[in-house]
Amino acid sequence: MTEFSRRYVRSMLQFEAVVRRVPNSAWGNATCCTDWNARELVGHTLKVMTFTEAACGIEGTVSDNSFEEIAGEDPAVATGLIVNRVWEALETPGLLEHYGPTIIGEMTVDDFLGAMWIDPMTHSWDLADSVAVDHGISNDQANTLYAQAVDSIEAFRRPGGYADALHGSNDPVDRLMEFLGRTSIRGCA
Repeated sequence: MTEFSRRYVRSMLQFEAVVRRVPNSAWGNATCCTDWNARELVGHTLKVMTFTEAACGIEGTVSDNSFEEIAGEDPAVATGLIVNRVWEALETPGLLEHYGPTIIGEMTVDDFLGAMWIDPMTHSWDLADSVAVDHGISNDQANTLYAQAVDSIEAFRRPGGYADALHGSNDPVDRLMEFLGRTSIRGCA
Protein backbone atom coordinates (compact mmCIF):
# COMPACT_ATOMS: atom_id res chain seq x y z
CA MET A 1 0.00 0.00 0.00
CA THR A 2 1.03 3.58 -0.57
CA GLU A 3 0.60 6.53 1.78
CA PHE A 4 -2.50 7.63 -0.16
CA SER A 5 -4.10 4.19 -0.11
CA ARG A 6 -3.38 3.79 3.63
CA ARG A 7 -4.98 7.19 4.32
CA TYR A 8 -8.01 6.31 2.25
CA VAL A 9 -8.52 2.93 3.91
CA ARG A 10 -8.08 4.48 7.38
CA SER A 11 -10.57 7.18 6.43
CA MET A 12 -13.14 4.60 5.27
CA LEU A 13 -12.65 2.55 8.44
CA GLN A 14 -13.00 5.65 10.59
CA PHE A 15 -16.25 6.51 8.83
CA GLU A 16 -17.49 2.95 9.34
CA ALA A 17 -16.65 3.16 13.05
CA VAL A 18 -18.73 6.33 13.41
CA VAL A 19 -21.63 4.76 11.47
CA ARG A 20 -21.58 1.80 13.86
CA ARG A 21 -21.90 4.18 16.86
CA VAL A 22 -25.05 5.88 15.55
CA PRO A 23 -28.11 5.06 17.67
CA ASN A 24 -31.01 3.62 15.62
CA SER A 25 -33.19 6.53 16.71
CA ALA A 26 -30.78 9.10 15.18
CA TRP A 27 -30.83 8.21 11.47
CA GLY A 28 -33.30 11.01 10.74
CA ASN A 29 -31.20 13.67 12.52
CA ALA A 30 -30.28 16.81 10.63
CA THR A 31 -26.64 17.26 9.60
CA CYS A 32 -24.50 20.28 8.79
CA CYS A 33 -24.91 19.17 5.16
CA THR A 34 -28.34 20.78 5.11
CA ASP A 35 -29.73 18.74 2.22
CA TRP A 36 -29.14 15.44 4.03
CA ASN A 37 -30.18 13.75 7.24
CA ALA A 38 -27.81 11.28 8.91
CA ARG A 39 -28.96 8.31 6.77
CA GLU A 40 -28.66 10.31 3.53
CA LEU A 41 -25.19 11.54 4.51
CA VAL A 42 -24.12 7.90 4.86
CA GLY A 43 -25.63 7.12 1.46
CA HIS A 44 -23.74 10.03 -0.12
CA THR A 45 -20.46 8.89 1.42
CA LEU A 46 -21.02 5.33 0.27
CA LYS A 47 -21.78 6.49 -3.28
CA VAL A 48 -18.51 8.43 -3.31
CA MET A 49 -16.73 5.27 -2.14
CA THR A 50 -18.19 3.42 -5.12
CA PHE A 51 -16.62 6.06 -7.37
CA THR A 52 -13.34 4.61 -6.08
CA GLU A 53 -14.36 1.22 -7.46
CA ALA A 54 -15.19 2.89 -10.77
CA ALA A 55 -11.75 4.57 -10.79
CA CYS A 56 -10.31 1.06 -10.36
CA GLY A 57 -12.05 0.02 -13.58
CA ILE A 58 -14.78 -1.97 -11.81
CA GLU A 59 -18.06 -1.41 -13.63
CA GLY A 60 -21.59 -1.50 -12.28
CA THR A 61 -20.94 -0.50 -8.68
CA VAL A 62 -22.13 3.15 -8.74
CA SER A 63 -25.81 3.14 -7.83
CA ASP A 64 -28.44 5.44 -9.31
CA ASN A 65 -30.52 5.04 -6.15
CA SER A 66 -31.20 7.88 -3.73
CA PHE A 67 -28.75 8.36 -0.89
CA GLU A 68 -31.39 7.07 1.53
CA GLU A 69 -31.79 3.89 -0.53
CA ILE A 70 -28.01 3.39 -0.75
CA ALA A 71 -27.72 3.58 3.06
CA GLY A 72 -30.68 1.22 3.37
CA GLU A 73 -32.51 -0.02 6.43
CA ASP A 74 -29.24 -0.70 8.24
CA PRO A 75 -26.59 1.85 7.26
CA ALA A 76 -23.94 0.00 9.29
CA VAL A 77 -24.40 -3.13 7.17
CA ALA A 78 -24.40 -1.13 3.92
CA THR A 79 -21.25 0.70 5.03
CA GLY A 80 -19.47 -2.50 6.00
CA LEU A 81 -20.25 -4.10 2.64
CA ILE A 82 -19.00 -1.16 0.57
CA VAL A 83 -15.92 -0.51 2.73
CA ASN A 84 -14.93 -4.18 2.42
CA ARG A 85 -15.53 -4.20 -1.34
CA VAL A 86 -13.42 -1.08 -1.89
CA TRP A 87 -10.65 -2.31 0.41
CA GLU A 88 -10.52 -5.67 -1.39
CA ALA A 89 -10.31 -3.90 -4.75
CA LEU A 90 -7.44 -1.72 -3.51
CA GLU A 91 -5.48 -4.84 -2.52
CA THR A 92 -5.35 -6.02 -6.15
CA PRO A 93 -1.69 -6.07 -7.24
CA GLY A 94 -0.86 -3.19 -9.60
CA LEU A 95 -4.26 -1.55 -9.22
CA LEU A 96 -2.98 1.65 -7.61
CA GLU A 97 -1.05 2.40 -10.80
CA HIS A 98 -4.16 1.93 -12.99
CA TYR A 99 -4.69 5.14 -14.98
CA GLY A 100 -8.11 6.17 -16.18
CA PRO A 101 -11.15 8.38 -15.79
CA THR A 102 -12.39 9.39 -12.34
CA ILE A 103 -15.04 11.82 -11.15
CA ILE A 104 -12.30 14.47 -10.82
CA GLY A 105 -10.40 13.82 -14.05
CA GLU A 106 -8.01 11.24 -15.48
CA MET A 107 -5.34 10.03 -13.06
CA THR A 108 -4.00 6.95 -11.32
CA VAL A 109 -6.11 5.23 -8.70
CA ASP A 110 -3.46 6.19 -6.14
CA ASP A 111 -3.71 9.88 -7.02
CA PHE A 112 -7.51 9.62 -6.84
CA LEU A 113 -7.21 8.16 -3.34
CA GLY A 114 -4.87 10.98 -2.38
CA ALA A 115 -7.50 13.51 -3.37
CA MET A 116 -10.57 11.67 -2.07
CA TRP A 117 -9.60 10.44 1.40
CA ILE A 118 -10.89 13.80 2.60
CA ASP A 119 -14.51 12.76 1.88
CA PRO A 120 -15.06 9.89 4.35
CA MET A 121 -12.96 11.68 6.98
CA THR A 122 -14.99 14.88 6.68
CA HIS A 123 -18.28 13.01 6.74
CA SER A 124 -17.13 11.11 9.84
CA TRP A 125 -17.16 14.47 11.60
CA ASP A 126 -20.46 15.53 10.00
CA LEU A 127 -22.20 12.33 11.08
CA ALA A 128 -20.70 12.33 14.58
CA ASP A 129 -21.77 15.95 15.02
CA SER A 130 -25.30 15.12 13.88
CA VAL A 131 -25.83 12.26 16.32
CA ALA A 132 -23.56 13.40 19.19
CA VAL A 133 -21.00 10.58 19.09
CA ASP A 134 -17.21 10.73 19.00
CA HIS A 135 -15.81 11.42 15.52
CA GLY A 136 -12.51 9.70 16.35
CA ILE A 137 -10.40 12.14 14.28
CA SER A 138 -7.01 12.58 15.94
CA ASN A 139 -5.13 15.86 16.00
CA ASP A 140 -2.46 14.25 13.78
CA GLN A 141 -5.07 13.21 11.20
CA ALA A 142 -6.62 16.68 11.31
CA ASN A 143 -3.24 18.37 10.83
CA THR A 144 -2.38 16.09 7.88
CA LEU A 145 -5.76 16.62 6.27
CA TYR A 146 -5.56 20.37 6.83
CA ALA A 147 -2.16 20.53 5.11
CA GLN A 148 -3.57 18.61 2.14
CA ALA A 149 -6.80 20.60 2.07
CA VAL A 150 -5.01 23.95 1.98
CA ASP A 151 -3.62 23.01 -1.43
CA SER A 152 -6.62 21.28 -2.93
CA ILE A 153 -9.98 22.23 -1.45
CA GLU A 154 -10.60 25.54 -3.22
CA ALA A 155 -11.67 23.73 -6.40
CA PHE A 156 -14.47 22.09 -4.39
CA ARG A 157 -15.86 25.29 -2.79
CA ARG A 158 -19.31 25.64 -4.33
CA PRO A 159 -22.94 24.85 -3.56
CA GLY A 160 -23.13 21.12 -2.96
CA GLY A 161 -19.39 21.05 -2.18
CA TYR A 162 -17.40 22.70 0.56
CA ALA A 163 -18.67 26.00 1.99
CA ASP A 164 -16.49 29.07 2.45
CA ALA A 165 -13.84 28.71 5.14
CA LEU A 166 -14.61 29.86 8.66
CA HIS A 167 -11.84 30.90 11.02
CA GLY A 168 -11.21 31.05 14.73
CA SER A 169 -10.00 27.85 16.36
CA ASN A 170 -6.52 26.63 17.19
CA ASP A 171 -7.77 23.11 17.97
CA PRO A 172 -6.59 20.96 15.01
CA VAL A 173 -9.94 19.23 14.38
CA ASP A 174 -11.98 22.40 14.83
CA ARG A 175 -9.56 24.36 12.62
CA LEU A 176 -9.89 21.71 9.89
CA MET A 177 -13.68 21.66 10.03
CA GLU A 178 -13.82 25.45 9.98
CA PHE A 179 -11.49 25.45 6.96
CA LEU A 180 -13.83 22.98 5.25
CA GLY A 181 -16.71 25.36 5.96
CA ARG A 182 -18.35 23.09 8.51
CA THR A 183 -20.62 24.51 11.19
CA SER A 184 -21.73 22.22 13.95
CA ILE A 185 -25.45 21.75 14.26
CA ARG A 186 -24.80 21.48 17.98
CA GLY A 187 -23.27 24.94 18.25
CA CYS A 188 -19.53 24.27 18.22
CA ALA A 189 -17.02 23.40 15.47
